[in-house]
Amino acid sequence: MEDEQPDSLEGWVPVREDLFAEPERHQLRFLVAWNDTEGNWAGLLSAAGLRGAHRQLAALWPPLERCFPRLPPELDADSSWAWGLGLGLWTLVWPARSGPGEAALQELCWQLERYLGQAADGCGGAAVRDALFPVEGCAADYESPREFRERALRARRDEEGARLRQVLQGHEKAHTMVALMEVYQEEDEAYQEFVTVATMFFQYLLQPFRDMRELATSCKLAILKSLDEDDLGPKRIAALQKEAQEWTRRAEEAVVSIQHITVNYFEETVKALAGMQKQMEQDEKRFGQAAWATATPRLEKLKLMLARETLQLMRAKELCLNHRRAEIQGKVRQRKMKVYKQDEVVYYDPCESPEELKAVDHVLGLQDDKSLEVKELSRRCQQLESKRGRICARRAYLRNRKKRDKKKEEEQKKKEWINQERQKTLQRLRAFKELSAEDIDQWDRVIVREGI
Repeated sequence: MEDEQPDSLEGWVPVREDLFAEPERHQLRFLVAWNDTEGNWAGLLSAAGLRGAHRQLAALWPPLERCFPRLPPELDADSSWAWGLGLGLWTLVWPARSGPGEAALQELCWQLERYLGQAADGCGGAAVRDALFPVEGCAADYESPREFRERALRARRDEEGARLRQVLQGHEKAHTMVALMEVYQEEDEAYQEFVTVATMFFQYLLQPFRDMRELATSCKLAILKSLDEDDLGPKRIAALQKEAQEWTRRAEEAVVSIQHITVNYFEETVKALAGMQKQMEQDEKRFGQAAWATATPRLEKLKLMLARETLQLMRAKELCLNHRRAEIQGKVRQRKMKVYKQDEVVYYDPCESPEELKAVDHVLGLQDDKSLEVKELSRRCQQLESKRGRICARRAYLRNRKKRDKKKEEEQKKKEWINQERQKTLQRLRAFKELSAEDIDQWDRVIVREGI
C-alpha cells in the first residue's frame, strides 16, 4: 500500500463524455398489470425487483424517492407472484384470487404507471429501460481507452485549427505594418501548434495499421521460410500457402489505410498554408511597396512551404491511385481471360466489359494528370528555391554594401578631421613666425618684471 501511487490510472476506465447529459425526450408509455400465474413474459418483476429498480433510479434523480408507491406486504408473501411491465397495450385477464382486492390492484397499477412515467421524465427513458430490463454485457457508460485517446486528440486538433482560423480573421484589425508583423508571428506560432497536434493525431491513427503491416510481413516471411526449409505434407503446404495469402491481403489493406490517412494529413496542412498565403496576399494590397518589403521574405517562405506540402500530397495521392490502378488492372486481367478445360484442351475466351475498360482508362488518365501536376509542382518548387536564393544573395549584397559605405564614410570623416587639425597647427606656426624680435624682447621684460 505504501508503494501505491495515488495518481495512478491503473484499473480506471474512461467514462463517456455525455454520460450525465440532460435526459432525452422519451415517447415511452408504461402499462402495468398484475399477473396471477408465472409466465414467459419478458420483463417479469417481483416486488423486490421493483424496489431494487427504484433504488437505482432514485440515486440518479433524488426527487423520485418520494414518488414510489407503497407496495402491500401481501405481494412479498409468495415469490411466484410477479408484476408484468412492458411497452405497448396489453390485453390481460386476471383470475380471481385471494390477496388485495381488484380495485386496490388496479389503483396500485395506475400508481406504478405514473411513477414510471415520472422516472422516465427525470432519469431518461434509457435509464429506466436499463433498470427494469438490464442487458448482460452492456457497457454503454464507458468507452475504450483507444476511443478516449482518439477523441481527445481529435478535439485538440479541432481546437488548434479553430485558433489558427481565428488569427487569420484578425488581420483586418492590424492597421500598421508593425501590428501586422506581430499578427504574423502569432499566426506562425498557431500554425506550428496545429501541425504538432495534427501530427500526433494522425500518427496515433497510423500506429495500428503500421503494427498490422509489420505483423503480417513477419508472419508471411515465417511461413515462406517454413515452406522452403521444412519437410511438409501436401495438406500442410496448401494450408500454409492459404495462410500466407491471407497475411498478404492484411498487409496490403494496412498499406492502403496508411496511404489514405497520409493523404488526409497533407490535405489539412495544405489547406492551412493555402489560407495563410491567401490572407497574406490580401494584406499586401493594403500596404505600399516600401512598407511591404519587410513581409516579402515571409510570403516567399509560405509559398515554398505550400509547394512542398502540395508535392507531398500529390505523391501520397499518386500512391493511392497506383494501388487502385493495379487493383483494377488485376480484376480486368482475371475477367479478360476465362479458362475452360474441355477434353484436356484449354480454351481462352476473351471477355471485355466496356464499363471496366472505361474505368481503367479513367484511372490511367487521372494518373497521367497527376504525374503532370507533380512535375509542374516540382518545377515550381525549383523556381521558388532559385528565386529565394537570389533574394538572399541580393539581401547579403545590400548588407555588405551598406557596411562598406558606412566604413568609407567613417574613414572620410577621420581624414577630414586630421586635415583640419593639421591646418590649425600650420596656422599657429605661421603666426608664431610672424612675431617680431621687439615683441619677443617685450615679452622677456614682462617675464623678468613679474618674476616668472
